[in-house]
Amino acid sequence: MSDIKGMKLRAASRGGVWLLNALGATGIGLPLPQIPSALSKGVIDGVTLPYEIAPAVKTPDLVSHFSDLAGEQPRLGTNVFTFLMNENSYNKLPKNLQAVIDKNAGGNIAEMAGKNWDAIEAPGLAVVKSKKKNQFHTIPADEVAKMKAAAQPVFERWFAEMKKINVDGPALLSDARDDDRQALQVRNLRAGLTAGPEPFSKIWPKARTISPSLPIRWGVGFMRSHVFSRSSGVCCFVPWRC
Repeated sequence: MSDIKGMKLRAASRGGVWLLNALGATGIGLPLPQIPSALSKGVIDGVTLPYEIAPAVKTPDLVSHFSDLAGEQPRLGTNVFTFLMNENSYNKLPKNLQAVIDKNAGGNIAEMAGKNWDAIEAPGLAVVKSKKKNQFHTIPADEVAKMKAAAQPVFERWFAEMKKINVDGPALLSDARDDDRQALQVRNLRAGLTAGPEPFSKIWPKARTISPSLPIRWGVGFMRSHVFSRSSGVCCFVPWRC
């Protein structure tokens, strides 16, 4: 973590800023379109992005170092994109329209969405690798363990924020981790690495109520990112996931 101490690193979310700060960097929240200008002017030293979007914001040209974590989860975390519908509004729809939504939500599209996230990384990574100046790093397991330890206060801070709106933060985190582990099992199964996991219908339920005050039917997509930086040894990042 000493390599990123004091570095100005862009995060995509408030939680991402918290985590970067906890790791010793200076986290800066910044919209995606502002990245090229901020890197060019030295406003930031590195960014948090998946490879798929890297060419669009010129990071293959503006930075030179790209890092992953050692272990089965090479990214530091995950940003979550949600498509939401109020459950009360859903219940008011005729059954034929509910059926259309059900067919195109939750577990019925989760596998397709996950495959898409994986597939769109490859073209972006190819562009990054095409630049001879660019270097790639894997942060060793012992350093990853230090990062996990440093990240713990971020969880507590987020739990406190969730409590203010009557949401069970620890339960949400546990649920997300269970989904992540089972999704990894699915991927490993297809690669011939493990025995069978839970079926997809159990991994991504079609509907969940995350709070008594927030009745929401929802589908979720995950975008996992790396940090791209001018300096060697900088870590990859998004809000913590593992």
